[in-house]
Amino acid sequence: QPGPTTGEMLIDLLSRYPDGATVGELSDQLNRPVSMLLIVLKLLKSEGKVRTRLSESGMARVYFLR
Repeated sequence: QPGPTTGEMLIDLLSRYPDGATVGELSDQLNRPVSMLLIVLKLLKSEGKVRTRLSESGMARVYFLR
């Protein structure tokens, strides 16, 4: 029986980060490549499940649940 999808794991993980998380932090936590997570995050954003903003330093995107 297959486990949870990467999208489901991302949503679960983001629920634990009320202040948001960068793709690097998510990659470290899920042990998945950044490139894969960017594809899934783009899909989740288009579905309205995730939103983004620039970090305070302006150097990274921070992802949040909607």
